[in-house]
Amino acid sequence: MPRTFDGSVDWPALRSRFAGRLDPDTLAALDAAVAFAAERHGDQRRPAGEPYLEHLLEALQVLVDAAGVTDPDTLRAAVLHDVVEDTPTTLDEVRARFGDRVAELVGWVTKTGDRAEYLARLRDAPPAAIDVKLADRLSNVQRLRTHPRPAKRSSYYRETVATIVPLAAGRPFFAEWYTQWQAEHADLAFRIVTLTEPVPGELTEADRRFHRVLRYLRSGAWVIRDPHTFGADPLDPAAPAAVPRGYRTDGDWIWPVALEYHLEHHGVAPPPELLDLMAERGYYSPRVPADRCGQAHQALLPHRPGPFEPPAPMQFRLPPDVYDLLVTVGWAPGRDIGERIDRWAPGLDPQRRAILAEFGGLTYPVYGYGRDWPVMAFHLLPNGPASDPSRIAAAETRLGAPLLPIGSVPQWGAEIVLHPKLGIGTAGDIERYLGADIDEALTSLVRGTAPKRPWSAHHTEQ
Repeated sequence: MPRTFDGSVDWPALRSRFAGRLDPDTLAALDAAVAFAAERHGDQRRPAGEPYLEHLLEALQVLVDAAGVTDPDTLRAAVLHDVVEDTPTTLDEVRARFGDRVAELVGWVTKTGDRAEYLARLRDAPPAAIDVKLADRLSNVQRLRTHPRPAKRSSYYRETVATIVPLAAGRPFFAEWYTQWQAEHADLAFRIVTLTEPVPGELTEADRRFHRVLRYLRSGAWVIRDPHTFGADPLDPAAPAAVPRGYRTDGDWIWPVALEYHLEHHGVAPPPELLDLMAERGYYSPRVPADRCGQAHQALLPHRPGPFEPPAPMQFRLPPDVYDLLVTVGWAPGRDIGERIDRWAPGLDPQRRAILAEFGGLTYPVYGYGRDWPVMAFHLLPNGPASDPSRIAAAETRLGAPLLPIGSVPQWGAEIVLHPKLGIGTAGDIERYLGADIDEALTSLVRGTAPKRPWSAHHTEQ
């Protein structure tokens, strides 16, 4: 996980922390810059609601604490980088107060006119201005998932990867940080088709692209496959419920399978940008690896179906996103492979048999970023590698009870085990308590969240 920086630290505390790395003259220069920025930005707030000054101090921390920058002009420019763009302050005022070089650096990172031209212009900026921009964007994107608008999260991620990440080349800290950030937020790169106001007749069989487009849509990789749910057709209310539920991806776009239905039955076309991508690819969707499908599933977690696609099924055992993932990999309500489990392991204890009869024999290709840890693929027996008794034995000694293997998380070097009284967790290189029952455990594994207390804490309370 890339390092995060906390702008809620006030300037006096930050100043004390910097005292061993910055000389007194630089600190005094920063005193003036921080005071000026605080006055000009006033009570402005960032999109997630935090005071604007926090962002400026975060950018300053990035340069001093992580990038090792000590140049006073660069550091003052970091504090002042938004004062021209977001307040009535002019560049001439900055020049009069802080000198030509600070004004020049602030000018380079101030957006004027066309956004695309501004971002392209940064490629020619002096090194100090690029350092300021990299620190500015790092502060903006380190908590990108908290931005209140999902569409903005997605577009900002794509813009950062395309225009800002290349600027980090040759700067060790920034290059490493942005590489990690890009990987952990890869799900935000997807563009999601939402059927809000489809126009019938846009793409009919008379158009030679019709069957090619339909082929492309149907050849996308499954993200959510729900063969049990069909919705009404708002474009043909008299027809029986036949609009399918589910989602596919080509690695760049995610679309509801309802789009395939509405194209075939009503001539509803995909978005123009997706049509252009299809044409570039010769109307053949590329192979999408399992981890990218997992990222697509992460991207869909905050998504709400449009009015022309079926809603999520009503169910109460599992959260909708966990339910969707399980359905995608082959589970369905009422699933029972008990006979297969009996052939694989005759005489299994009833508690473990019940879990594996419903959820066993499947591989769960979940990838992405959870609240508490990066989410990894996992298996439930008899799928996946055979259990490793040595991993389980050490945990049994600590917990004072037998642990029954039900699966594994290979990238954790861990077995998923059942404790007769405490519930389910992992034993091995990474040990985590996952929940009191299989529903809680699956939710923890899919979402990357779990009770904070370790196995031992749950054991102590019994």
